[in-house]
Amino acid sequence: MTNGTWDAHKNQIVKVGELYVNDVRIAAAQATNIADIAVTWSTGNPSITPNSAVTIADGATPTVAELQEFCVELNAKVSAILAALEGAGIAASS
Repeated sequence: MTNGTWDAHKNQIVKVGELYVNDVRIAAAQATNIADIAVTWSTGNPSITPNSAVTIADGATPTVAELQEFCVELNAKVSAILAALEGAGIAASS
């Protein structure tokens, strides 16, 4: 049985410093906010929309446009991971 308090909706609130399952720590104090990467263009905004795919014609010599698209895709994935961490309460919200 766990000791704790109850909120107005009859949900039990338990405060712990760390949470372990099978001797593996799965939760601890919330991490500080990790800011999104701010991207600005001084000229020539490429207007790339992330679509979870990048095609590079020649892996040995990718073009600037291909690398630019890869960076936009990677930034979108990092932002999605940060949003998931914030949504789960693991990282602080911005």
